Amino acid sequence: MNANILLMEAVLNDCVGELNLSVKVNLSRGLRNISWQVRTMRQTTLDEFGMDIDESVVVKHPIEIIFDIHPTLFNTENIVKTYKELKEEVDKKINSMR
Repeated sequence: MNANILLMEAVLNDCVGELNLSVKVNLSRGLRNISWQVRTMRQTTLDEFGMDIDESVVVKHPIEIIFDIHPTLFNTENIVKTYKELKEEVDKKINSMR
């Protein structure tokens, strides 16, 4: 199961390309009624708030898309369908960022 998660995460990160975006896939034990849940997170740096600590160092943290997926979607019957759905969701997030 862990190998499937790592492989899906690596393939989705390859689909992102050169964008400042990171995809993480987690196995969820708490989801009961829904198949998967998506969260988007972005870490804010102090220079975005006007606090210039060191102007020579500019750090741009990636935007993280985190998928919490129900364990049944990693079965051999469902894994290809799950990958296609997650890829479509990543594509929607990329298009909404443009």
